[in-house]
Amino acid sequence: MPIKELPKKVIFKEMEDKILEFWEKNKIFEKIWEKTKNDPEWRFIDGPPYTTGDVHVGTAWNKILKLLI
Repeated sequence: MPIKELPKKVIFKEMEDKILEFWEKNKIFEKIWEKTKNDPEWRFIDGPPYTTGDVHVGTAWNKILKLLI
């Protein structure tokens, strides 16, 4: 999507729904699983309690950014 087509206001719940719909429609998870099934196993461990409630995409995004930085 070109930058000029990005919405001025982003509603993350709608955006997340569109992303999940795209992944389900294009079987992205299954493709990744098939491609990486013989790779060494790794785990993303960071357990509860979560101060913001249930785990969601934002939780993962926050943890990944912290790991990268």
